[in-house]
Amino acid sequence: MRCVGVDVGKWKCRAAIMDEEDVLIDEFTFTNNPQGIDGLTSRLDVDDRAVMESTGSVWMNQTFRRWGLLVHHERCSSLGW
Repeated sequence: MRCVGVDVGKWKCRAAIMDEEDVLIDEFTFTNNPQGIDGLTSRLDVDDRAVMESTGSVWMNQTFRRWGLLVHHERCSSLGW
């Protein structure tokens, strides 16, 4: 299982994928629209787990869930940031 962190922006988003040993596998930017999220999901495996900020868009969350990804929403303060 890999972990996917998503920083959601109004126009662009940033994602990082880490393996089970916390090694960064991939880091990239994608647009905050259906085409961008399709580009993100094309890089993911069904066993991956995603976390995004609690302000993450509803459509992005729905797309992740349709793709079968478990999504956790967090506030940065709850992560100690």
